[in-house]
This record gives sequence, C-alpha cells and structure tokens, in this order.
Amino acid sequence: MSLKKNIPNTLSTIRLFMALLIPFVFPGLSLSSKLLYFLTGNATDALDGYLARKWEVQSRYGKIVDPIADKSFNLLSLLFASLTINPLLLGIVIGEATIAAITSLHTISNIKSKNIDMSKLNLPSKTKLFIETADGLNVSRIGRKKAILMTASVAIAFLSSLVPALVFPASLLIAFTTIVEIPVITKYATEYYIDCKNYKIESSIECNATKRDLEKLKKAKEKLEKYKKIDQCSDMLDEKIIQKFKKEHKFENEEYAPALTDIDEVAENDVIDDKAYTKTYKH
Repeated sequence: MSLKKNIPNTLSTIRLFMALLIPFVFPGLSLSSKLLYFLTGNATDALDGYLARKWEVQSRYGKIVDPIADKSFNLLSLLFASLTINPLLLGIVIGEATIAAITSLHTISNIKSKNIDMSKLNLPSKTKLFIETADGLNVSRIGRKKAILMTASVAIAFLSSLVPALVFPASLLIAFTTIVEIPVITKYATEYYIDCKNYKIESSIECNATKRDLEKLKKAKEKLEKYKKIDQCSDMLDEKIIQKFKKEHKFENEEYAPALTDIDEVAENDVIDDKAYTKTYKH
C-alpha cells in the first residue's frame, strides 16, 4: 500500500519539476520536443489522478503538491506558447490570470468567514488550507472542464506549428476557448459576490444577536444589583430586630444566645409576637 501511495505523489513531484524547468528548457527545444514535453506533463497529471482514485490513496503531500504542479505546468506552458507560437493564446492567459485572482480573493474570504487564525499555522498548513478551500468552491467543476479545453488549445497550437494545415483550426479552437473564458470568469465573480454578500448578512445577524445578548445581560445585571440591595436592606432589618429584641427583653447572658439565632421564627415586620415568644422560649 505504501508503494501505491507513493506513485501518485512521485508523478506530481515530477510534474512540478517539469513546470519549474519550462523557462529554462523551452527556449532551446524544438517544436516537436516542446509538444512532447507538454503532453508528457499532462499525461502525468491524468495518470496520478487516475491511480489515486483507483487505489483510494491520498496524502497531505499529494493534496498540496498536485494542484500546485498542475496549475504551474499549464500556466507556464500556456504563457510560453503564447509568446513563441500563437499570440492568440494571450487571451487565454489573461482569462486564466483573472480567474486566478478571483479564486484567490474568494478563497481568502472563505477562510476569514471560518474565523481561522492563520498566524498560528505553519506554511505547509496554510498552503493546504488554501488549496482545500479553493478546491471546495462551487465553481471548481466548471474550472476543471475549462482546463481540459485549455489543454487541448495549447496542444493544437504546438501541433499547428508542425502541420501548417492545422493553423486555422487551431486559431478557431483558441478563439473559442478565449470566448469560453468570459462566462467562466462571470461565474467565478458571481459566486464570489454572492458568498461575500451572504457573509456580510450573516455577520450582521450575528452582530445584532450579540447586541441583544448584551442587552439581556445588562438587564440581568441590573436585577442582580437590585436583589443585592434588597438583601442588604433585609440584613440591616434583621440586625435591627435582633437589637430591639435584646433591648426590650434584656437578653445579655450567653445562655439565651441560641434563642437569638432563631429570632426570625418569632419576629415579623419588626413586631414581636409575645405569645409566640412565650410558647417558644419559656423562662
């Protein structure tokens, strides 16, 4: 099982290194070599995803590295292809940059809405949280379908440089992919706007609830203060009753001290009931 778990991670790592090498190897490669390089990188992407699903193996490393390698490889390939093969690809580059910016803002907004303290997380944990949150956005499915179309556009752009007859079909596909970017960008922006609006509403409701709780606590505190004053007045009244009782009946000796502790049984409203007293304390 450990071997199966490492194979998808190894493929993701290879693709990440291939992405980092693109700026250095692409300028010196022939068109056919660039096309082969691009197809090999995307083959590792398809293969590691297939194996991970088939073997049901996932790891923290794979969750972080795979999407980074995927995005880096495709965007760098797209950028170099637009600069050296077909300028029409620049439209897709701009669309992808816009989507990446909106996705980043959307992801950060979602993380903030969860009240997660990012300062307490290390860099790998922050990266993992960012990637998982971005992958969980509602628009991610559209992004995956669009990525397939983008990959096909780059591949046919490379191929059209080797087969002149494919220049026109390649231009049509690139133009179509660029047009498709518009509704995708709109979808991403709409989802981001809706989530931000819902978050503001939820924050407002939470704030109002907090204000109501504070008002309840304030009223409860006022009642407690009122009851505290009543208790103090009651204690003072009890003390006066005891002093009056001692004065009127001249209980100075300690042998009558126990009687004073039960004074509330024979005293009410500052009036001593002689009959009750006579019955309870016989001299």
